[in-house]
Amino acid sequence: TTEPVTKDGFAISVEPAVDNGDSPPSTTKYTAPCLVQIKAPVGDAVQILELYSSPSRPGFCNHVGRQVVVKSKSGETPQMLKAFLLPMPKWLNHVLAGLFLNQDALFLHSQERMLHERKEYSTNLDEDEASYNYNTAVLPMSADKGVINFRNWMRNKAGGRIPYFGNPSMPPIDNEVVFDIYNSHTKHCKNCSD
Repeated sequence: TTEPVTKDGFAISVEPAVDNGDSPPSTTKYTAPCLVQIKAPVGDAVQILELYSSPSRPGFCNHVGRQVVVKSKSGETPQMLKAFLLPMPKWLNHVLAGLFLNQDALFLHSQERMLHERKEYSTNLDEDEASYNYNTAVLPMSADKGVINFRNWMRNKAGGRIPYFGNPSMPPIDNEVVFDIYNSHTKHCKNCSD
C-alpha cells in the first residue's frame, strides 16, 4: 500500500503488467467519499483518469469521469496517448465513455446480487454483523488490493454501508438494466439528446 487506509481514503501502487525494466508503477488513489484517481506514467508523461462514483440506490451508481494527459518535459505527447486526445463531438465522447464504463458491468451487476443472495453482502449493516478482515484474501493482481482497501475503508471508516433513503433492498439481476444507456444517461443528457 502506498498510503494506508484512513478516513480520507488510501492509495496503492500497481506494477505494470509487462515490465520492460524502466516502467514505473501506476498509482490508484481513492479520496473519500467518491473519487478514484489513476495515474499511469508513460515515459516522462502521465495519463490521469479521474472517476467520481456516487451511489444512487442499491446496485446503481452515477459516474462522472475525465482524462488528463500531462505532456512530457519536452512538451511532447507520447504516441500511445495521442489517440485519446483526438477532437470529437461531445455526443461521440459520451457513447465511447459508455463502452469503457460497461466493460465489466454485467459481471459486476451479477456478482453483487449473487453475494447479496448468499448473505455475503447486504445493503444494510446489522447491529450484530461480524467485522470482516479482508487482509487474508488471495489477490491474483496487485490492483485487487484497491478493492480490499475499499472494503476495509467502507467497513472500518465509513460506517459499514451506504445510508440509502427509502427501500434499501437489492434489486434482482436484470441484464436489460445494465446496458440501458438511454434511460440511465441519454434522455437526461443535453449533449446526447440534441
